[in-house]
Amino acid sequence: MFSRLADLVLRRPRSVVIGAVIALAVSVVFGGSVLARLTTGGFDAPGSDSLQARTELEERFDSGFADYALLVTSSTGSVDDGDVVAAGVALTREVAALDGTDDVVSYWNAGDTALRSGGGDRALVLLRLTRDAGDAERRDTIEQLGATYRGLERGPLVIDVGGREAVFDRMSTVIEEDLAVAEAIAIPLTFLVLVVIFGGIVAAALPVGVGVLAALGTFLVLRVITGFTDVSIFALNL
Repeated sequence: MFSRLADLVLRRPRSVVIGAVIALAVSVVFGGSVLARLTTGGFDAPGSDSLQARTELEERFDSGFADYALLVTSSTGSVDDGDVVAAGVALTREVAALDGTDDVVSYWNAGDTALRSGGGDRALVLLRLTRDAGDAERRDTIEQLGATYRGLERGPLVIDVGGREAVFDRMSTVIEEDLAVAEAIAIPLTFLVLVVIFGGIVAAALPVGVGVLAALGTFLVLRVITGFTDVSIFALNL
């Protein structure tokens, strides 16, 4: 098979180069959006007893764990101060009015001391997200929550984000950034080593170009697969 492939490359070099350029362009255009379509989920085994029990609780009893959390710190030292209570209630209503949020519960609207810290200076706002994991609108809601409330100071409130979805969102961002840094370091160093080994720039550029084309082609393949099933963000590191 490889001998036939080599014969094809030698007999039609121009066609092979044109095909590679077209494949590169298609991979860049369609594969470049794959990062936004990868999911940080995939930790639940379909059909497992635990997943069935959780689904039953959510659908029949409207119960389940929170997807997202806001940690609210009072700059006055107590979450029970009058202006802090008013600001906390307003924050809870604001989050509940956002598209894609549901079952928004806070210390101020529930009165549950489990949502208040032992020192009384911090409280939680917990919420669930309405759409399925991997849904584009769900990701938009997560990004909106993070961009709006992470590190926000509003009146007597100092707000930060947390919870499962906030952690996964940050994880995917760090993976994307680290992958870009790794490639920015590895590709130039590899090219320099190849120049020394092959003794020429053209010869050294060939395997680097093949590697870049293979990576972009992988993005395109993953992009196609995400149209049929969920694909983990960790697929980029494999």
